[in-house]
Amino acid sequence: MKKHLMLSLAAALCTGCLNPAAPLAAASEAQSAPTAADVRAALRPSGQLTLVGREQLYDRPDTNAGTGAFLSPQTVVPLGFSAETGFYLISTWIGDKWIRPSHGVLEGIEPYEKEVVPDAPVYLFDAPLIGSNSGQTKSGVLQAFEKWRTWYHIRTEAGDKWVNLAYALPERLRPSEEPVALPDGATLFQYPYGLSGAVATIGPQTVVPVEHGDEWYHLRGDYGDGWVYIHMDDNERQSADDGVPVKRTKAIELARQRLGLSADYALDAARLVQLGDGEKRWNIAFMKKQGDSIAGSGEITLSAADGSVDWFTKSGAVSVPGLADKAQDAAAFKQLAERFAAETSPVPDAKWTLDETPPSPLEKRHITMGAPARFFRFVRTVNGLPYPENYISITVNPIRNEISYSLLWSDNKRFDAPEGLKTKDEAESAFAGAFLTKAVFMAPYASREKMPPVYAVAPRLYDTIDAIDGHWNESDGGMKVRGPVTAQPLAAMPTENLNVTLDQAADSGRRKLGLPENAAVENARQGIHSWLFQLNVPAPAAAQSKLYFLEVSTVTGDIVQYASDLTANTAWLTVPGVSEDQARAAAEQALRQMLPAYTHQLYEIRSDLRLTEGNMIANPEYQFTYRRRIDGIWGDRQDVTVSVSAASGKLLAVQNQMITGIYPASRPAFISEDEVLKLMLSRYRVEAYYASDSLLLTNPSTSIRYRLVPTTESAYTSLLDVQTGIWRQFSTLEPEKAGKSELPNSQ
Repeated sequence: MKKHLMLSLAAALCTGCLNPAAPLAAASEAQSAPTAADVRAALRPSGQLTLVGREQLYDRPDTNAGTGAFLSPQTVVPLGFSAETGFYLISTWIGDKWIRPSHGVLEGIEPYEKEVVPDAPVYLFDAPLIGSNSGQTKSGVLQAFEKWRTWYHIRTEAGDKWVNLAYALPERLRPSEEPVALPDGATLFQYPYGLSGAVATIGPQTVVPVEHGDEWYHLRGDYGDGWVYIHMDDNERQSADDGVPVKRTKAIELARQRLGLSADYALDAARLVQLGDGEKRWNIAFMKKQGDSIAGSGEITLSAADGSVDWFTKSGAVSVPGLADKAQDAAAFKQLAERFAAETSPVPDAKWTLDETPPSPLEKRHITMGAPARFFRFVRTVNGLPYPENYISITVNPIRNEISYSLLWSDNKRFDAPEGLKTKDEAESAFAGAFLTKAVFMAPYASREKMPPVYAVAPRLYDTIDAIDGHWNESDGGMKVRGPVTAQPLAAMPTENLNVTLDQAADSGRRKLGLPENAAVENARQGIHSWLFQLNVPAPAAAQSKLYFLEVSTVTGDIVQYASDLTANTAWLTVPGVSEDQARAAAEQALRQMLPAYTHQLYEIRSDLRLTEGNMIANPEYQFTYRRRIDGIWGDRQDVTVSVSAASGKLLAVQNQMITGIYPASRPAFISEDEVLKLMLSRYRVEAYYASDSLLLTNPSTSIRYRLVPTTESAYTSLLDVQTGIWRQFSTLEPEKAGKSELPNSQ
């Protein structure tokens, strides 16, 4: 049922931004207005703001206190921000005044004293707004001095301008001689990128363009002056390589050679790609077909500057007669796999080690489904340490008398010698300490229908430790924690199942959203642990009624999900209309009204701004993620996500993933680190290994780290209770049965 509502919410969001939730704002305004002195005393620190539009100055943090004076677009350093009113206090030529940005704000502009060399002339913009295109272009070397997201601020003879490499004339622009047949309903755009606005829609006809690139055609006629896009597939784009030293034909030759492919591998795709400011690379894929099935494949990325290979993958299968006769001989299969790995190795002298880490029970079930086939994974070893990101996976299938494989290899990686490393004992102690410091409160999923006890357990640790300096590498990238939303709870927390009725759920929704009593319930249905319904707020005949989508827990009466139905055509927004501070204030106000019993435990851990980037359209929104924390201990997956319009600063949606349970009021006592270490090493070992320093396979840098590696299957299915030292079953949190899966798994 919940999934069905999520689809409904997604449908409401998919066409653009939802309009402001006016009742929330009205509920807030109903409270007594704070004085200017009170607001000033409660100011939050604020960073630098670059105003894109003219903003009025106010004598007080009140929209009725305008001075009639306006601030032109410029960069300001506020004295502070008022979360209660959404105003900033700034110093001006007429004294300290207040502003409430609403016409575009840039935050996080980075100094960027570098040259930018576009592949084609780029359009000049007065601001990072699609609508501010001057129609002028500039080519050659551009001198940038600032960068904001995917925009560069450059100096030109006509003054400072903004450019985005996605908004440019086509590469290889050339005069047209051949006529082009236009499909029915072809859109004529003002500029050669799809977000530039339609000039006209043209019926089917044959025209001779003024000029064209590979896919964009410049047309001029009775229908207007503009550009039409006609798609070209990769095989047609064979000559689009004028700007790189390694041409397409040469790149394909080098790729086939490095992969060692036979002639029966056909070219599947050859793309020239560029990530950010990096150099261009060729991504080339091959496919070997056998009838209607794929018998093998290869994919490789290499430099378009010199042809050097970054990485590649390869898969295939070979027939091995007589395998069925050895189906019960595990040792023979292992020897066969080791020999096959050595023969398949991309480099003759590469070292490979059989990965004997026990698979998770789920993986094991998947592997044994094809019994008596056997699966082996070999990991590349460098300087005596594993590099798990390069591997050869081998499946020996006696039923089909076949060995199949897949591999991933990096030609570009650099591996420093393992010198000056922290000791293994130091690493083990650090991980044992992390079991305690990273302990989380966890409740079984069944707690959605009751109020069970909650346990403090050590989470599964995917974090790693730098083996040189001991730096802790967070698997989630780390969190920037702010909060809590309030110092004290604003309502009592439920301690038992309330068995909320539909009428009670609707009343709770109206009250928390500030909706009138005549907001009617529509399309109601009962989920497993919640009510799902809409509240329809009637409006005068000339206005449109408003719908609010709600999911309310039957256990606690808390709002689980919220969204409004109204949308606005702001999908092309490239600059937010409001600042992050203003959006955050709206998110916190929503939490105070919707989840008043939890605001003292909700800490912001992440904020994201989604805008249109280049030609990638996104619904413009700020998204804030809050996580529950009690006396320094996080709640596992106890998150609330709040979405706020980047156009208006009003609430769009709320998703509450908190699980009910009887949480302790304060931090409980834990077992000692020595006890944790002993228990941890009964199911894990600590291993030094090489890891890539970037998710991008084109980055050659690696570092040596320590990680935890499971030694028993129970490591996947259990969690350590750090209050009692008991291992608990992962999904139910019941104590693990004595003696179950305690011994290391053997293969």
